[in-house]
Amino acid sequence: MNKKRIEKMIPIAMDAINGSGVLDEQRKLHSNYSGYVDSYAPTIMQSGLLSTVAFYAKEPRKKINDEILLKILKGYDSSYEEFETLSQLVNKESTDSVKQRRIYRLLLEAIVSCKLAMRTFPRVKGEEG
Repeated sequence: MNKKRIEKMIPIAMDAINGSGVLDEQRKLHSNYSGYVDSYAPTIMQSGLLSTVAFYAKEPRKKINDEILLKILKGYDSSYEEFETLSQLVNKESTDSVKQRRIYRLLLEAIVSCKLAMRTFPRVKGEEG
């Protein structure tokens, strides 16, 4: 993990969280989404990158993939702007082992930055909006 990269990603993560729909009207974070992000990295370690991203591509976790993590990656590296979903990005980058290792590392750092950014929002229990 690169601390400087994570620190650069935190403001991007804050913006992504604000625009993603995971906050309610009072700008409180639904605890469900916090749990999804908390379990993302361990799931990658246990099940692998491709299968985890595919699992999170379904509702209600889809917001984490496409509206938060993908926006963090795009904000950090503009070469990812062409991708509409995180699944597309990971599938494309998985064809080359060097790119696969890079996206693996960047995605884990994006998850950490997202977790740190989520700490700034108060939490509310219950179903997502």
